[in-house]
Amino acid sequence: MLELIKSAPTWSTLKKAESNKIVQSMHIWLIIVPILAKTMSTFEGPLKIYISENMYVFDISLPFTWVVFFISALFFTFANLTFIMFSPDIIKDNQDFSDFDRSGKDEGHLEIYLSTSMRQKWRSELLKLAPNKLKVDIKEWFWKAYKDQDSSLVTARCFCLAFYSIGFLSILGVGLENIWWVLQQINF
Repeated sequence: MLELIKSAPTWSTLKKAESNKIVQSMHIWLIIVPILAKTMSTFEGPLKIYISENMYVFDISLPFTWVVFFISALFFTFANLTFIMFSPDIIKDNQDFSDFDRSGKDEGHLEIYLSTSMRQKWRSELLKLAPNKLKVDIKEWFWKAYKDQDSSLVTARCFCLAFYSIGFLSILGVGLENIWWVLQQINF
């Protein structure tokens, strides 16, 4: 079990799930489902509509798939909140060094991203290089910091993974259920 926890995906991997189009679009279900559920709860029994002497009966209960989408959206929201609260800034702000460089960030920005232990090493490196007026290799230090922070906070990463997994499994379940229904309707 401990090995499974240690092999939790890195923050940069979880960032891909956080920026996934499906995950980002699911938040609408957090708004739609409660509004429709509240509206539907005002009706009693099936809705009967008469059109030119014909009665049409509509089931106005909340479809099960909507409930599953709501649950999925809820877990995606929990995962995104976990990612936002615990993911290191260097991961949230940058895809890679070229992204860091393109945005005009410098040594000052890099120092902010460093963990406490790395910041001490950084400062001692700067002190060694200062008398010779040499500059520190920002790219090398960026990647050291990125890799160091990418695997930090294992417990938060596990929670984030669990929330994303439940969300994706919920959507997968609805998809498979609908595929199965279509296959049953086809007459071969």
